[in-house]
Amino acid sequence: MRSDAGGKKTRFVVRIPGWKEENLIWIFEKNQNDVFDTLEEARETILRLCGSRLGEEALKELEGAKAGTFFRKEGSPLIKVVTEETGNYIRLRQRLGIKKKENPGNV
Repeated sequence: MRSDAGGKKTRFVVRIPGWKEENLIWIFEKNQNDVFDTLEEARETILRLCGSRLGEEALKELEGAKAGTFFRKEGSPLIKVVTEETGNYIRLRQRLGIKKKENPGNV
């Protein structure tokens, strides 16, 4: 880090050529989770699940978003931007048939 003219410390990020942070799109539905490599690949599913108005709003909000950003409005499914590591974990659990634990609630 070094200081700029105002005395604030500035951070420099060095990236290796060809390296980029990959963010995936995770669509969580009641019976199924889908993970897409890009927002463009997820576009058709988002529009189908959310409808045209909410779908377009979701696409606009999630375009270029960082991991952790999510969209959920008016009963739409949860659509979340996740890291490549999280997306691969979700895909692995699906392939192995591991489902989320049911919460039995208070008995």
